[in-house]
Amino acid sequence: MPALGTFFLALILWNLTPDLQEILGLNGWGSTDWGVVRWVWPLVSLVLMPALVSGLLLWPDSLGRPGKRPLTRQRWVRAQISGSLTSLFAWGASLLAFDWPGTVASVIPSSAYGVTMLLACLPLLAGLALLSLPQGRASGISSASGQRAEMWRVLRPNLIVLMPFAVIQGLEEWTRLNPDLFLALPSPAQFFLIGLPVLLILGLAPWLFEKILKSTPLPVGSMKDRFLALCQKSGLRDVQPKIWQTGQRPMANAMMTGLLPYQRRVFMTDVLLDSLSEDEQDAVLAHELAHARRFHLWIYLLFCGAVILWAWLADAWLADLFHEDVVLWITPCLFLILFFFGFRKLSHHMEHEADLYSESLCEKPGSIIQALLRLRRHNPQSLEKSSWRHPSTLQRIRILHAHRGDPVFRQRFDGKGRWIRRLILVALVGGGGLISWQSWHAPQVPEWQVTAEEAIDHLLAFQERGQRPNNEPARMRELILATEERLVQSVTELRTLDPKHPSLSALLLQLAEIYDQLDQPWSALACRLQARQIPVSE
Repeated sequence: MPALGTFFLALILWNLTPDLQEILGLNGWGSTDWGVVRWVWPLVSLVLMPALVSGLLLWPDSLGRPGKRPLTRQRWVRAQISGSLTSLFAWGASLLAFDWPGTVASVIPSSAYGVTMLLACLPLLAGLALLSLPQGRASGISSASGQRAEMWRVLRPNLIVLMPFAVIQGLEEWTRLNPDLFLALPSPAQFFLIGLPVLLILGLAPWLFEKILKSTPLPVGSMKDRFLALCQKSGLRDVQPKIWQTGQRPMANAMMTGLLPYQRRVFMTDVLLDSLSEDEQDAVLAHELAHARRFHLWIYLLFCGAVILWAWLADAWLADLFHEDVVLWITPCLFLILFFFGFRKLSHHMEHEADLYSESLCEKPGSIIQALLRLRRHNPQSLEKSSWRHPSTLQRIRILHAHRGDPVFRQRFDGKGRWIRRLILVALVGGGGLISWQSWHAPQVPEWQVTAEEAIDHLLAFQERGQRPNNEPARMRELILATEERLVQSVTELRTLDPKHPSLSALLLQLAEIYDQLDQPWSALACRLQARQIPVSE
């Protein structure tokens, strides 16, 4: 498992931590005072354990000495995967059991938005960088400069990925810690802030890929002229071909990025360009152009959107059938199963479409097959084994031959592509329509409840700020007074509607705690006495 993939999974775990704590019943763990252990376990486990596990599996090659057993690729990959899984295990334990985000946030001022994620991820990144040392030593990299280069090779892309996520985390943190300022914004500005993370990810993705992959523009020459002519022939005049520098870990690969025309980049590794003939290079480029020309990236995005919409709907429907604790497990499992198998089928079909488009665009039958067979030398297992994203080489060759020579198969295959596109569109529109219909017909939330929820948001912001250093007393007082104002308003509105409403007692008790914070004991006592007079529903 590459370090970048491990880090992506770690970022997903970071965002899923609150839900996972609720599902696993670990909410109380994060609030327990673990003392110095809350710092020692994450720092030691994240920094040292991955390299230690990987080094033991590669022993003694990890020290640069040949062992009795030969260092096979299978053994090297096993050590790499074990080190990555150890990183994820240590990260998950730090998040769930030791409340690592809360521990780091406890020393970060509340005005330093996004810094918590940056600092919390540094031990993880250090561990992933150190993980490259035993693997590099086993691979023959013994010089200090070579080891530093290996560590930087791991750190560089992960740091680039971390920066936009830290910005997004900072926006979310600002909204959470300043609910009064967020509510004071006009509605368009609120919607813009909510959607800004998605816009940032989609907008910055091509730039991030350029930096992560250490790509360089294709130099002026016959190859670039040939590639640009092929782009013109495909109808894509805004594609920028890039050379993906793989360095000391050579691999033959290519990819297309960018949803919008000005974002489109085709990345081809230096190994791929060096190992293929001109016709085979053209076939690979045409395959990547097909992903843009046939709107495959948009289809992937719409598929993900449709799955999310239907998972949202399923969560609401299952809540009416099962207990809340059961739904917390069922919905994520259904989502993962649907996404895993659905995206696999979709991606395999899109790869076949790209192969067929490549053969049609290049007008040189067999060139894409020759490219696939030549690339197989860099990954022999791909001949018969499919991956989650790509079908096997043999399957791709079978589809190319069948589509070329069997009119019935060609008609059935092309019809399947049209059916997939229609199904995704219907699922997306249908899911969005159902959610809109449910929202339209849902009972209106009472005004007192909206005000009470705003009060709770202000109170949570006040409490979280109180757990951090260097708080401004004036800002803290603003938040607690805003909480009091909204609770008083909510209590007044609810008392007018129903003086015996069961929620009134809870609101009054919450208001009493606010008055305790404001050092108004008589007001707090009055609220508690009023709460006792309200009958509690069984």
